[in-house]
Amino acid sequence: MTNLRQTAIYILVTAVAILTLIAVLSIWDVLSKEVLGKSLSTIGVVAFGALIVIIASQALENRNNTNRPL
Repeated sequence: MTNLRQTAIYILVTAVAILTLIAVLSIWDVLSKEVLGKSLSTIGVVAFGALIVIIASQALENRNNTNRPL
């Protein structure tokens, strides 16, 4: 489960970095506003999916740890 969470965290961080780069390029008029909107939407969905995986894996791990006898 930790490998899945680590992969999702890497995807989330990468998506945020790409979103930031695209936003800066759009501010400087390197990219058109249409490209910005579609890029933010697409990468935002990927980042949101990665965040859901992180939260779900954390919840599953916490549930498994509470069910184990000491």
